[in-house]
Amino acid sequence: MDTMRTLLTLLLFWFLVCLPAQAGPLFCRHEAFQSICVDDLKRSAKQYWEFRATVRREDLKPVKVVVDCRGRRIYRDRQWSNFQPGDGGATVCGGPWARASV
Repeated sequence: MDTMRTLLTLLLFWFLVCLPAQAGPLFCRHEAFQSICVDDLKRSAKQYWEFRATVRREDLKPVKVVVDCRGRRIYRDRQWSNFQPGDGGATVCGGPWARASV
């Protein structure tokens, strides 16, 4: 009986500690007739108007971008471009974390 309790305790510990939890997106918004989700968001310390984000559109592969909320530009695929509907730039800059300083 005691070995069974120890075995069950070890098995429960293994399930709780060893299996990773699935993390969901930080937030999702509907923009330009599609769902845009932000999975990761970091603010630049040096340039406080810039955010580094991981943006996912309509369950596609997540894309890492740099968003310049002051200049309304987004850096993706090694080039800067202005915000376009559905690219996620307005979604990242539209949150309460961006309004306080921009």
